[in-house]
Amino acid sequence: MKQTVKKQLKPRGRPWPKGVSGNRAGRPRGSLNKTTEAVIAGVRQAEADMMLNKDLPFNAWRDCFVQFGLIYHKQTLRLLDPSAPALPRPDKLNLQEPFQEIVWEGKHLFLQDGWSV
Repeated sequence: MKQTVKKQLKPRGRPWPKGVSGNRAGRPRGSLNKTTEAVIAGVRQAEADMMLNKDLPFNAWRDCFVQFGLIYHKQTLRLLDPSAPALPRPDKLNLQEPFQEIVWEGKHLFLQDGWSV
């Protein structure tokens, strides 16, 4: 007669006492899953796209900045109206319209409609 030796299996359910984790190096508290991190990164990128990029050229109006025809608030640097069409840049100085002459770094510049021309 052969005796069969039953293999000792781990018990089902909760093999550890209450308050003890079976995975000590597991996921830390407060960590986010990859989908949530991707959504947050997308939202931050969308917010960054609606901000004035100081590394690119922009023009200053009285109460706002203009960059590539889009208008940004002067205090917050946020895009004022994302659905508004971009403003066309004037080709040359129109003497019938009001303009402002400034001297910057020894050069005479003219501002008209917020654009330097």
